[in-house]
Amino acid sequence: MIEGALNRYNNDRLGKTDFALFSAGARIIPGLTSLSFEPPARGLAQRLWRKLGMVSSHSPTTVLDPDTHVGECWPMRGSSGQVAIHLAQPVDVSDFAIEHVARSIAIDWRSAPRQVEIWGYLTLLASHEYAPSDASALQIIRPDTDSEHADRSIRVRTIILKIKSNWGHPDHTCIYRFRVHGHPVAI
Repeated sequence: MIEGALNRYNNDRLGKTDFALFSAGARIIPGLTSLSFEPPARGLAQRLWRKLGMVSSHSPTTVLDPDTHVGECWPMRGSSGQVAIHLAQPVDVSDFAIEHVARSIAIDWRSAPRQVEIWGYLTLLASHEYAPSDASALQIIRPDTDSEHADRSIRVRTIILKIKSNWGHPDHTCIYRFRVHGHPVAI
């Protein structure tokens, strides 16, 4: 029983299918996604890389990757913005999850998202305040129960994660991972 629980935990810690994985076919919608933050170039080599069009920060696709080690985030420019995700298939959503690293090991925890909203097609699905902590770097977000969808499943193919604010970093907001959980829609 313990071995089964440990295996489930090691299989992505929640034991739930993530329909927002890049490796499962989810994709970022560039035209609806904010710009990435690029720290100022230091030295000749970094300036040359930039002139050649090489970027040094992680792309928005990083939020669709299960790797959440310190520094492996998407640095979104500014304290507010959004990332739009086209799922590989339609999903009846049960919940979402947003992840940052534990507060005690973060390089600067002020870059963690604070106020977030999750939108489907023209519909606000959930709002949440992410609170950086050591106990809960990964936080589950349930669709709002007072929405018009409270009595039926929420079927989506495109999700927009709106970051309304962060915890005070003036230049960027780091998003480590965003997940969509639920059940695939039979086609």
